[in-house]
Amino acid sequence: MNYYEKSKEAYKRVFDRLGIGDVTVIALASGGDFTDNFSHEFQTFCEIGEDTLFYDETTNTYYNREVTPSKAPTKETNEEMLPREDVFGEGIVSVEKLVEFLNIPIEKTVKTLLYKDELNQIYAVAVRGDYEVSEEKLKKVLNVKSIELLSEQEIFEKTGAQVGYAGILDLPSDIKIICDEALESMINFEVGANKTNYHTINANWGRDIQKPEQFYDIKVTKEGDLNPKTGKPYKYFKAAEVGNIFPLEIKFSKAFDFNVTNEKGEQEIVYMGCYGIGVTRLMGVIAEVKSDYKGLVWPIQIAPYHVHLLNIGNKETEAFRKAESLYNSLIEQNVEVLWDDRDEAPGKKLNDADLIGIPIRVVVSEKSLSNGGYEVKLRNKNEVMLLDETKLIEFIKKQINYIV
Repeated sequence: MNYYEKSKEAYKRVFDRLGIGDVTVIALASGGDFTDNFSHEFQTFCEIGEDTLFYDETTNTYYNREVTPSKAPTKETNEEMLPREDVFGEGIVSVEKLVEFLNIPIEKTVKTLLYKDELNQIYAVAVRGDYEVSEEKLKKVLNVKSIELLSEQEIFEKTGAQVGYAGILDLPSDIKIICDEALESMINFEVGANKTNYHTINANWGRDIQKPEQFYDIKVTKEGDLNPKTGKPYKYFKAAEVGNIFPLEIKFSKAFDFNVTNEKGEQEIVYMGCYGIGVTRLMGVIAEVKSDYKGLVWPIQIAPYHVHLLNIGNKETEAFRKAESLYNSLIEQNVEVLWDDRDEAPGKKLNDADLIGIPIRVVVSEKSLSNGGYEVKLRNKNEVMLLDETKLIEFIKKQINYIV
């Protein structure tokens, strides 16, 4: 486990060296079937990222949405209980169709899923209609190793209804009801009637359904949810996962009887970890976050070349001869150079350089030479400098040596 922590720090250094350390954070995530503890994802802030991170500023902790502790925002109401009613709605099984059909807010609906654990104990798990069940949170609440949804046949046998009509009303006594905390203050809500093609409206705690002694946080957190510690909405960020590490603990070593002899000559079970960086995914994320409207902006640490050299003019010009001399000089000093010696218009060459995104652009032209040197520009800066060859090479080496 000490090694696991060292690996976490090593990964942070990797992303620093890749040029994205300033926009990459460690987020707590599901430990899966391996551990009751969290795993750790390395997430890079990215608007097109597939993950949403929630930030707890009281502990400086980022969470993946599936494991974020959350409290649903609720509104106080002085509603009076309305008469309970079963409404016929053939084929109305999705929440979206249900709210349209009943003409009620989605916050008035209750979604019920039936699960069983490894011992075949069955649970009716209820969340508000605008939420999804977090199976990771649910397993921890139930203190079980695994859960799975009941099959269509099992649901029918237990509730007497087809899939989509299950609810927490009048269930057999051997089914345990687990409700999310967002349900606690609900009044006149909709639930599945446990009758095919029927939904119950205006259900209420105490009168129609025994109110659970305890409600739990078992939902996938969404934007606008509150931090239970502060009662304030979380800050949230879109992000893309670029690496992860899992504390496997003893799951596999126990299965294979994998032990080590310690300094006392005693056998000890081996603790294990799993470590991964997706190289192709990482390349895509870097290209996404290190770019602008002109094209790519490669960090110098991983750019395909250090320098993009452009000569303006054909092979008969002094600019071409100077560019060739500079190219050879840089290559001899182990500087990686892409030389664009095409006979193209200056605008096309400059636009292509921005598109490709190599960190240092050097332009050699009759104009620059008459002014005493070479035009130099960093891809991520707007300033254009004019340097002679000696200062130019010093500048380039300084940029390359900046690599941590």
